[in-house]
Amino acid sequence: MSGQPPPQRQVPQQQPQYPPPYWQAPVMPQPRKTGRNDVLIVVTVVLTLAIISGILFYVMLSGCLCGGPTTRPVIVFAQQTKAGIGTSFTTVWAVEGASEPISLFASYKVQLQMDGIPLVATAQSLVANTNIKFGTVTLIVRDLAGEGKLTAGDSFLVYGMTTDHDWKFSLIWSADANEIASKSWSTP
Repeated sequence: MSGQPPPQRQVPQQQPQYPPPYWQAPVMPQPRKTGRNDVLIVVTVVLTLAIISGILFYVMLSGCLCGGPTTRPVIVFAQQTKAGIGTSFTTVWAVEGASEPISLFASYKVQLQMDGIPLVATAQSLVANTNIKFGTVTLIVRDLAGEGKLTAGDSFLVYGMTTDHDWKFSLIWSADANEIASKSWSTP
């Protein structure tokens, strides 16, 4: 073997690595499936549904979803007191009684009329311890107990009325936009 050249080692030619053609998606290894993922998904869905149904149940019970209770309370006003001279008259009356459900002030709207004509186009939301304007006439609702509900002892004060007019106050139930109670008077 001395006369022969040493055998040459052949190196296989490497083909360049090109990505597969665009119409062939690469094959990705699939993760091992376990029952643990399925259990986790079921538990998550059940807990989410329980939380959502609990929130909806609370909102429906508290009356927030429908703007307050749907059963209309009966409101009874006490005798009103009138005062004033010249062109500035006031009147005050208290809530003598309120039946169940005792409702939040947000469950009501108010309207004032002078000589049968509403002083504002739409009834105003009832807000305790705040001036509610009806043009030059103002209504204040006093929340005696401070609990945010229309209850016995709460009072209404109307001031800024002028002489020689017939007045009407209407307490309106927000859920159905109908009057539940009213008070009428004349100035002087």
